Amino acid sequence: GGLNKRVNQTAHYFRSRSVGYGDAVAVNIENRPEVLVNVLACMKLGAIAGMVNTSQTTEALAHSLKLIDPKLIVVGSECLANMDTVSDVLESEHQGKLLYIADGNHAGPPAGYEDLSPLLLDQPSDNIVPEKTLTLATPCYYIFTSGTTGLPKAAVLSNERCFKGMQGYGVVCLNIQPEDRVYNCLPLYHSTGLVIGLGSVLWAGASTVLRRRFSASNFLREVREQRCNTFVYVGELCRYLMNQPPAPDDADNPLEKMIGNGLRPDIWKPFKAR
Repeated sequence: GGLNKRVNQTAHYFRSRSVGYGDAVAVNIENRPEVLVNVLACMKLGAIAGMVNTSQTTEALAHSLKLIDPKLIVVGSECLANMDTVSDVLESEHQGKLLYIADGNHAGPPAGYEDLSPLLLDQPSDNIVPEKTLTLATPCYYIFTSGTTGLPKAAVLSNERCFKGMQGYGVVCLNIQPEDRVYNCLPLYHSTGLVIGLGSVLWAGASTVLRRRFSASNFLREVREQRCNTFVYVGELCRYLMNQPPAPDDADNPLEKMIGNGLRPDIWKPFKAR
Protein backbone atom coordinates (compact mmCIF):
# COMPACT_ATOMS: atom_id res chain seq x y z
CA GLY A 1 0.00 0.00 0.00
CA GLY A 2 2.74 2.46 0.94
CA LEU A 3 4.67 1.68 -2.23
CA ASN A 4 1.61 2.03 -4.46
CA LYS A 5 0.74 5.39 -2.86
CA ARG A 6 4.24 6.73 -3.53
CA VAL A 7 4.20 5.37 -7.09
CA ASN A 8 0.83 7.02 -7.77
CA GLN A 9 1.96 10.37 -6.37
CA THR A 10 5.06 10.19 -8.56
CA ALA A 11 2.98 9.27 -11.63
CA HIS A 12 0.58 12.17 -10.98
CA TYR A 13 3.55 14.53 -10.63
CA PHE A 14 5.11 13.24 -13.86
CA ARG A 15 1.77 13.84 -15.62
CA SER A 16 1.67 17.39 -14.22
CA ARG A 17 5.03 17.85 -15.98
CA SER A 18 3.56 16.64 -19.31
CA VAL A 19 4.92 13.10 -19.21
CA GLY A 20 2.47 10.92 -21.12
CA TYR A 21 2.15 7.68 -23.01
CA GLY A 22 5.30 6.98 -25.04
CA ASP A 23 7.38 9.72 -23.37
CA ALA A 24 10.61 8.86 -21.59
CA VAL A 25 11.98 9.63 -18.11
CA ALA A 26 15.67 9.06 -17.43
CA VAL A 27 16.36 7.29 -14.10
CA ASN A 28 19.89 7.68 -12.70
CA ILE A 29 19.77 6.22 -9.18
CA GLU A 30 21.81 3.46 -7.55
CA ASN A 31 20.10 0.33 -6.15
CA ARG A 32 17.54 1.62 -3.67
CA PRO A 33 13.73 1.58 -3.45
CA GLU A 34 13.45 4.94 -5.26
CA VAL A 35 14.44 3.18 -8.50
CA LEU A 36 11.35 1.00 -8.24
CA VAL A 37 9.07 3.95 -7.38
CA ASN A 38 10.12 5.93 -10.45
CA VAL A 39 10.11 2.94 -12.81
CA LEU A 40 6.60 1.89 -11.74
CA ALA A 41 5.34 5.48 -12.04
CA CYS A 42 6.50 5.46 -15.67
CA MET A 43 4.87 2.09 -16.31
CA LYS A 44 1.52 3.28 -14.94
CA LEU A 45 1.56 6.16 -17.45
CA GLY A 46 2.69 4.05 -20.38
CA ALA A 47 5.91 6.07 -20.33
CA ILE A 48 9.39 4.59 -20.77
CA ALA A 49 11.93 4.43 -17.95
CA GLY A 50 15.37 5.07 -19.45
CA MET A 51 17.65 3.13 -17.09
CA VAL A 52 20.93 5.07 -16.95
CA ASN A 53 24.01 3.02 -16.05
CA THR A 54 25.02 4.62 -12.74
CA SER A 55 28.73 4.25 -13.51
CA GLN A 56 28.56 6.20 -16.77
CA THR A 57 30.18 9.61 -17.13
CA THR A 58 31.23 12.05 -19.89
CA GLU A 59 30.69 10.89 -23.48
CA ALA A 60 28.89 7.61 -22.65
CA LEU A 61 26.47 9.35 -20.27
CA ALA A 62 25.78 12.16 -22.73
CA HIS A 63 25.10 9.57 -25.44
CA SER A 64 22.69 7.62 -23.20
CA LEU A 65 20.73 10.78 -22.35
CA LYS A 66 20.54 11.67 -26.04
CA LEU A 67 19.10 8.24 -26.88
CA ILE A 68 16.56 8.41 -24.03
CA ASP A 69 15.45 11.93 -25.08
CA PRO A 70 13.84 12.40 -21.65
CA LYS A 71 11.01 14.70 -20.61
CA LEU A 72 12.43 14.52 -17.05
CA ILE A 73 15.67 13.24 -15.50
CA VAL A 74 15.50 11.79 -11.97
CA VAL A 75 18.92 11.76 -10.28
CA GLY A 76 19.94 10.31 -6.95
CA SER A 77 22.38 12.56 -5.07
CA GLU A 78 24.91 9.69 -5.23
CA CYS A 79 24.98 10.18 -9.05
CA LEU A 80 25.37 13.97 -9.09
CA ALA A 81 29.13 13.80 -9.64
CA ASN A 82 28.56 11.70 -12.77
CA MET A 83 25.99 14.20 -14.03
CA ASP A 84 28.46 17.04 -13.46
CA THR A 85 30.69 15.51 -16.15
CA VAL A 86 28.01 16.37 -18.74
CA SER A 87 27.05 19.78 -17.33
CA ASP A 88 27.38 21.41 -20.78
CA VAL A 89 24.80 18.96 -22.22
CA LEU A 90 22.47 19.45 -19.23
CA GLU A 91 22.66 23.21 -19.71
CA SER A 92 22.01 23.16 -23.45
CA GLU A 93 19.50 20.26 -23.71
CA HIS A 94 17.90 19.53 -20.34
CA GLN A 95 17.30 22.75 -18.43
CA GLY A 96 14.26 22.54 -16.18
CA LYS A 97 14.10 18.73 -16.41
CA LEU A 98 16.36 17.81 -13.49
CA LEU A 99 14.82 16.23 -10.40
CA TYR A 100 16.81 15.34 -7.30
CA ILE A 101 16.37 12.53 -4.76
CA ALA A 102 18.49 12.73 -1.61
CA ASP A 103 20.59 9.78 -0.51
CA GLY A 104 20.97 9.67 3.29
CA ASN A 105 21.84 13.07 4.73
CA HIS A 106 22.91 14.75 1.48
CA ALA A 107 22.81 18.52 1.70
CA GLY A 108 20.04 19.09 -0.83
CA PRO A 109 19.63 19.82 -4.53
CA PRO A 110 22.36 21.76 -6.32
CA ALA A 111 21.56 24.62 -8.70
CA GLY A 112 19.40 23.55 -11.62
CA TYR A 113 17.75 20.63 -9.75
CA GLU A 114 14.37 20.46 -8.01
CA ASP A 115 13.94 18.29 -4.92
CA LEU A 116 11.36 15.65 -5.89
CA SER A 117 10.19 14.54 -2.42
CA PRO A 118 8.38 17.76 -1.38
CA LEU A 119 6.85 18.05 -4.86
CA LEU A 120 5.02 14.76 -4.32
CA LEU A 121 3.36 15.66 -1.02
CA ASP A 122 0.30 17.40 -2.48
CA GLN A 123 -0.14 14.97 -5.37
CA PRO A 124 -3.15 12.60 -5.40
CA SER A 125 -2.43 9.03 -4.31
CA ASP A 126 -5.25 7.30 -6.20
CA ASN A 127 -4.42 4.89 -9.02
CA ILE A 128 -3.71 6.86 -12.18
CA VAL A 129 -5.33 5.92 -15.49
CA PRO A 130 -3.04 6.11 -18.54
CA GLU A 131 -4.25 8.26 -21.43
CA LYS A 132 -4.01 5.28 -23.80
CA THR A 133 -4.67 1.63 -22.99
CA LEU A 134 -1.45 -0.19 -22.16
CA THR A 135 -0.78 -3.28 -24.25
CA LEU A 136 1.86 -5.99 -24.22
CA ALA A 137 3.56 -4.15 -27.08
CA THR A 138 3.87 -0.90 -25.08
CA PRO A 139 7.57 -0.14 -24.46
CA CYS A 140 8.43 0.23 -20.76
CA TYR A 141 12.25 0.29 -20.43
CA TYR A 142 15.35 1.37 -22.26
CA ILE A 143 18.18 -0.90 -21.05
CA PHE A 144 21.69 0.03 -22.14
CA THR A 145 24.60 -2.15 -23.13
CA SER A 146 27.72 -1.51 -21.09
CA GLY A 147 29.34 0.31 -24.02
CA THR A 148 32.61 -1.62 -23.72
CA THR A 149 32.86 -1.56 -27.51
CA GLY A 150 32.01 1.95 -28.60
CA LEU A 151 29.14 3.97 -27.16
CA PRO A 152 26.23 2.36 -25.29
CA LYS A 153 23.24 1.12 -27.27
CA ALA A 154 19.68 1.03 -25.97
CA ALA A 155 17.53 -2.11 -26.02
CA VAL A 156 13.79 -1.33 -25.94
CA LEU A 157 11.93 -3.66 -23.57
CA SER A 158 8.19 -3.99 -24.00
CA ASN A 159 5.64 -5.04 -21.39
CA GLU A 160 5.47 -8.40 -23.16
CA ARG A 161 9.18 -8.99 -22.75
CA CYS A 162 8.99 -8.05 -19.07
CA PHE A 163 5.96 -10.28 -18.48
CA LYS A 164 7.76 -13.18 -20.15
CA GLY A 165 10.76 -12.52 -17.92
CA MET A 166 8.58 -12.38 -14.81
CA GLN A 167 6.70 -15.57 -15.71
CA GLY A 168 9.36 -17.59 -17.50
CA TYR A 169 12.05 -17.00 -14.89
CA GLY A 170 10.08 -16.04 -11.81
CA VAL A 171 7.19 -18.48 -12.02
CA VAL A 172 8.39 -21.38 -14.18
CA CYS A 173 12.03 -21.52 -13.06
CA LEU A 174 11.96 -20.10 -9.52
CA ASN A 175 8.40 -21.05 -8.57
CA ILE A 176 8.38 -17.72 -6.74
CA GLN A 177 5.92 -17.59 -3.82
CA PRO A 178 4.62 -14.68 -1.69
CA GLU A 179 6.70 -15.85 1.29
CA ASP A 180 9.97 -15.87 -0.69
CA ARG A 181 12.66 -13.30 0.08
CA VAL A 182 14.95 -12.45 -2.85
CA TYR A 183 18.45 -11.05 -2.31
CA ASN A 184 19.20 -8.69 -5.20
CA CYS A 185 22.64 -7.11 -5.45
CA LEU A 186 22.63 -6.75 -9.25
CA PRO A 187 22.41 -3.28 -10.82
CA LEU A 188 18.80 -2.42 -11.53
CA TYR A 189 19.79 -0.69 -14.77
CA HIS A 190 20.33 -4.17 -16.26
CA SER A 191 17.56 -6.63 -17.04
CA THR A 192 18.63 -9.50 -14.74
CA GLY A 193 18.28 -7.27 -11.66
CA LEU A 194 15.27 -5.30 -12.90
CA VAL A 195 13.17 -7.74 -14.93
CA ILE A 196 14.02 -11.09 -13.33
CA GLY A 197 14.98 -9.99 -9.81
CA LEU A 198 12.39 -7.30 -9.14
CA GLY A 199 9.91 -8.52 -11.74
CA SER A 200 9.41 -11.96 -10.23
CA VAL A 201 9.01 -10.38 -6.77
CA LEU A 202 6.29 -8.02 -8.07
CA TRP A 203 4.57 -10.90 -9.85
CA ALA A 204 4.29 -13.02 -6.71
CA GLY A 205 3.93 -10.29 -4.09
CA ALA A 206 7.17 -11.61 -2.58
CA SER A 207 9.82 -9.54 -0.75
CA THR A 208 13.17 -8.31 -1.95
CA VAL A 209 16.30 -7.20 -0.16
CA LEU A 210 18.21 -4.68 -2.29
CA ARG A 211 21.94 -4.14 -1.97
CA ARG A 212 23.75 -1.19 -3.58
CA ARG A 213 26.45 -3.43 -5.05
CA PHE A 214 27.65 -6.98 -4.68
CA SER A 215 29.95 -7.79 -1.77
CA ALA A 216 31.31 -11.33 -1.56
CA SER A 217 32.48 -10.89 2.03
CA ASN A 218 29.07 -9.67 3.28
CA PHE A 219 26.91 -11.99 1.19
CA LEU A 220 26.27 -14.92 3.56
CA ARG A 221 25.94 -12.75 6.66
CA GLU A 222 23.31 -10.58 5.00
CA VAL A 223 21.44 -13.53 3.49
CA ARG A 224 21.17 -15.03 6.99
CA GLU A 225 20.21 -11.75 8.68
CA GLN A 226 17.53 -10.98 6.08
CA ARG A 227 16.32 -14.61 5.85
CA CYS A 228 16.67 -14.66 2.06
CA ASN A 229 15.90 -18.00 0.44
CA THR A 230 16.48 -16.86 -3.16
CA PHE A 231 19.06 -14.79 -5.00
CA VAL A 232 19.77 -13.58 -8.51
CA TYR A 233 23.29 -13.70 -9.90
CA VAL A 234 25.12 -12.86 -13.08
CA GLY A 235 28.39 -13.97 -14.60
CA GLU A 236 31.23 -14.54 -12.21
CA LEU A 237 29.42 -13.55 -9.02
CA CYS A 238 29.35 -17.19 -7.84
CA ARG A 239 33.08 -17.55 -8.50
CA TYR A 240 33.73 -14.55 -6.27
CA LEU A 241 31.68 -16.24 -3.56
CA MET A 242 33.66 -19.46 -4.01
CA ASN A 243 36.90 -17.47 -3.68
CA GLN A 244 35.94 -16.43 -0.15
CA PRO A 245 37.81 -18.45 2.53
CA PRO A 246 35.71 -21.54 3.39
CA ALA A 247 34.01 -21.46 6.79
CA PRO A 248 32.57 -24.50 8.62
CA ASP A 249 29.09 -22.97 8.63
CA ASP A 250 28.95 -21.97 4.92
CA ALA A 251 26.10 -24.41 4.29
CA ASP A 252 24.15 -23.09 7.28
CA ASN A 253 22.09 -20.54 5.38
CA PRO A 254 18.47 -20.19 4.22
CA LEU A 255 19.22 -20.18 0.47
CA GLU A 256 17.17 -22.65 -1.58
CA LYS A 257 16.92 -21.13 -5.07
CA MET A 258 19.08 -19.04 -7.37
CA ILE A 259 18.70 -17.82 -10.93
CA GLY A 260 20.98 -16.06 -13.37
CA ASN A 261 23.25 -16.60 -16.33
CA GLY A 262 26.96 -16.86 -17.07
CA LEU A 263 27.82 -19.42 -14.37
CA ARG A 264 30.82 -21.43 -15.59
CA PRO A 265 30.50 -25.25 -15.50
CA ASP A 266 33.64 -25.66 -13.35
CA ILE A 267 31.99 -23.70 -10.51
CA TRP A 268 28.59 -25.36 -10.50
CA LYS A 269 29.18 -28.58 -8.56
CA PRO A 270 31.68 -27.15 -6.03
CA PHE A 271 29.28 -24.25 -5.44
CA LYS A 272 26.36 -26.61 -4.79
CA ALA A 273 28.49 -28.82 -2.53
CA ARG A 274 29.73 -25.92 -0.42
